[in-house]
Amino acid sequence: MKKHISEEHQKILLELGLYFREHRLYNGLTISDVANDLDLHKNTIARVEHGCNITLSSLLVLADYYQIPISQIFKD
Repeated sequence: MKKHISEEHQKILLELGLYFREHRLYNGLTISDVANDLDLHKNTIARVEHGCNITLSSLLVLADYYQIPISQIFKD
């Protein structure tokens, strides 16, 4: 059974993806750079940046990589 993601949650995922993408570009990194540095598949990074569902583990790894406090990610 496929789980439904509400519009509100989808919007949050899209914003989160854009947030990580902006940090990646600001740091002059490619998706491959980030994937290699974190030992993740580049498709994982691309999916996150495109607003696909993200695991908590990936969220924490990316936040740590970009040195972003979790509280900053979720502030309005």
